[in-house]
Amino acid sequence: MFRGVLARTQGPTIAIGGYQIAALFERSRSPFSPDERINSKPHSTPVPEFVKLRICGNRAPSLNSAPVSTTALRHNPAMPTLFSIGYATKPIETFIAQLHTHGVEVVADVRSVPYSKVFHDYHREMLIEHLRKAGLRYVYLGEELGPRSPCDAHYENDQVQFERLQGSAAFLRGVDRLLDGLNKGFSIALTCAEKDPAVCHRSLLIAHFLKREHSLDIAHIDHNGELESESALAKRLMSETGIVPDMLTGEAECLENAWREQSRRCAYKRPD
Repeated sequence: MFRGVLARTQGPTIAIGGYQIAALFERSRSPFSPDERINSKPHSTPVPEFVKLRICGNRAPSLNSAPVSTTALRHNPAMPTLFSIGYATKPIETFIAQLHTHGVEVVADVRSVPYSKVFHDYHREMLIEHLRKAGLRYVYLGEELGPRSPCDAHYENDQVQFERLQGSAAFLRGVDRLLDGLNKGFSIALTCAEKDPAVCHRSLLIAHFLKREHSLDIAHIDHNGELESESALAKRLMSETGIVPDMLTGEAECLENAWREQSRRCAYKRPD
């Protein structure tokens, strides 16, 4: 189990649909119209409309030429203040208890579609209310960090290519917002549906990028509430894909190849 003292910082909130939602992660471009302002007092401003920033180029994005995340991580990378958690088949009471156990303060919803056909407690509006009653905050980052993309350039044979998505301006904005929240001292959990992060974009897309580019080792909360680091999960992928080091291939190359194979197996595919 990971252990650490997690800083607790009170941040501003915005009122949306009667709920107090943490305004923790700054966008490089404001999601509010010019006459709307973030305010810590409930119901003091009109309900803001999130701007859908969907900027696609004519050419497929390249990691070599992609814009670089501009927010530096100032907290101790060894301290697991960034978690991920799945909710499939998990009662909402268990979900919330696990968040409390690990000192999570903010749930960052990274679903492209923040609703569930089966687990209705995890519809966005209901989830916000459950979290509010439990003293937890919610922020939606599915447009920036979700597993789907509106840009054709991010697909190959109708399947999302995570490497291309990691180089997109929207994704890097989402990463900046996460790092901004961490730098403010919040303990954050990314949430999506899948039980096992090894088959979910919260590991294959987001945690993989943060480990590689920012040396941030996300702690994944499993179905039973135990923790698995992104580093440990990456090694598990070698076993699950059968891509293991040998006399000709070192561990670093195998880790990358296993990630690519698992991404091929699990990344979102457009329906026929």
